[in-house]
Amino acid sequence: MKKYCKVAIVIFIISIILELFVFNFRYFLTLNYNPVEVDNINYSKNIKKDDDNLIISNGDYIELKNINKNVNNIKLDIDFLSSKDYISYKIYAKDEGNRLYYELPSRYLYKNIEKSKYITLDLSGKAKSLKIEFNLQDNEEISLKINNIFINNTIPIDISYTRLVLTFLGIFVLYIIRPKSELYKYKIDLKNKFQKLIVVIILIVQAFSFFYVSNANEFIKNLENYSNHTQYKRLAHSFANGKIYIEPNPSDELKRLDNPYDTGYRNKVAKEKGELFEWDTAYYNGKYYVYFGVVPVLVSYLPYHILTGNDLPNQSIVFIVSVIAMFGLFLLLKEIIKRYFPNTSFLLFMILYIFMSFGSGLLLILGYPTLYNVPISFALMFTYFGLYFFLSSIKEDKISKLRIFFGSLCMALVAGCRPQLLLFSFLAIPIFFEEVLKKRTLFSRKSVGATVCFVIPYIVVAAFLMYYNYIRFGSVFDFGANYNLTGNDMTRRGFKLDRIGLGLFSYLLQPFNITASFPFLTPSTFTTNFMGTTIREVLYGGCLFASPLLIIGVIFFKFKKIIPKNLFYICLISVISAFLIIIMDTQMAGILPRYMSDFLPFFYLSTIIVILSIFNSKIPKKYLHVILSIILCLIIFTLFYWFLYTFIDQYLYDMINNSTEFYFKWYYLLQWWL
Repeated sequence: MKKYCKVAIVIFIISIILELFVFNFRYFLTLNYNPVEVDNINYSKNIKKDDDNLIISNGDYIELKNINKNVNNIKLDIDFLSSKDYISYKIYAKDEGNRLYYELPSRYLYKNIEKSKYITLDLSGKAKSLKIEFNLQDNEEISLKINNIFINNTIPIDISYTRLVLTFLGIFVLYIIRPKSELYKYKIDLKNKFQKLIVVIILIVQAFSFFYVSNANEFIKNLENYSNHTQYKRLAHSFANGKIYIEPNPSDELKRLDNPYDTGYRNKVAKEKGELFEWDTAYYNGKYYVYFGVVPVLVSYLPYHILTGNDLPNQSIVFIVSVIAMFGLFLLLKEIIKRYFPNTSFLLFMILYIFMSFGSGLLLILGYPTLYNVPISFALMFTYFGLYFFLSSIKEDKISKLRIFFGSLCMALVAGCRPQLLLFSFLAIPIFFEEVLKKRTLFSRKSVGATVCFVIPYIVVAAFLMYYNYIRFGSVFDFGANYNLTGNDMTRRGFKLDRIGLGLFSYLLQPFNITASFPFLTPSTFTTNFMGTTIREVLYGGCLFASPLLIIGVIFFKFKKIIPKNLFYICLISVISAFLIIIMDTQMAGILPRYMSDFLPFFYLSTIIVILSIFNSKIPKKYLHVILSIILCLIIFTLFYWFLYTFIDQYLYDMINNSTEFYFKWYYLLQWWL
């Protein structure tokens, strides 16, 4: 412990040095500058004046003429009145190398960040003139007051305590997890008080980070009132009143349409007649239904509504369920290690847990905590707990009836949340392989009790869901997704072979685009020769680029000699299931970011098993250090990718306009060189 205290002190000193002399290097570079106030300012002809203020609109500019100096930076001391806390602008320059104006990149002026007023310039010789053009929305006007404009300022020192703490923690964690760290020699033993404490701290930090991400985008709160996002709430009301359909009743115009699922014609009629329809809602035989899984309503929305008379916010339930799912994942990975890899180090276990909990879909869900991700979050929660109960139900010569019952119940309930993830139930085959065929503690005459506990939950839940489907759509197997009033006619979408390659490429192999400007990720280009209907939302790279370590999970068969037999078949079923889900999602719905949460857990589970198998094999220690170095680098890369992903524009609800302060705090914290 003394050693790590000393290391922590050294790292803290290094962090202070980095904060002062690296992250604030602009201060030292400009320390001897002599600022000059610009007084020759011209305005574009469309700018209006109101006392000392300027009324500007899109494309208006101010021009700094006859400078004729070397301009290293410029300070815009400008106040503005706007509904937004920032304005965007571009600088154009004339200098010794350019007689005509040339364009520089866009920048932002943010009200509450002093650093945003300073812009470092790298011009070609002396500047002759500068033009600052404002980028506003069409028909938008803002009031602007120019206090001063200076050139060649000393950029003030800007100490960020957040960055200081993050730098310290980052370096300290890297020191702890380095391949030659002595901490890898401590095996997992959760009876140990210190290990328990570490687990509790990490779980609490994760829960807070989940809360931070789920509440980062302020616009999500507004979505609670959008009609398509209130479906679970309205279904709870309907159930409370003894109905299975939701209000309001469809319009007469919608009922008269020959094909209400024809998006273009339905929109045309709605526009002409002024009749609205419920977006993303299942319409069948003159009624609206919710095609999303019914289980979340039964276990959360309906009880909450009955007990309080109020509605449960989607954002809150996604956060709560994701935290519970996080804990379920922890228990699942702990059980895998306890049963198959008892010699695994505690440190490696925690690294792999963090890797999977942040990368396998929960952050995707939390970044957009709306109705659409409620059933996915429930499905993941039930899946992780179901698999944990399955594994932990196995004792030496018997099976815990209570645990196998809860395992089957959790796995069966997945069908009422997100049916795709029901494929996880097939993992029961390798999990209970020996119990069925060798030990005969399941599905045998002497194990009737355990067998009944395994089978009954599936039968009861399946019977309920089939009945629920039948009374709505006349078929026990029809969940109603095809009757969705969405961007294409789902009833005639069909199964097209040409879509398969498009889905596999987009979800797995599409490279992400990066830039040198925060948040560094930009949407992947989508170009296809598929001459048919496909639905696609913005993706930021396929999962094998976002998380390259998953490749070893996909090619798990290359490690067959070192993977325990039962776990090998878990990998096999997981990878096959992941590919099947990609194909099903592409065919039935489209290519959407949230659908990655359907198959990512399968790939991650296979990858975790391969990594644990490698580190519990007889590979020489010197090679293990190299392998661990590669794995750690790829894990850090993936975690950073998903961190940046929280800032990207999901579904057009961009962070910069809806959580401006949050966005710009990280904008300048990470781009310390600006």
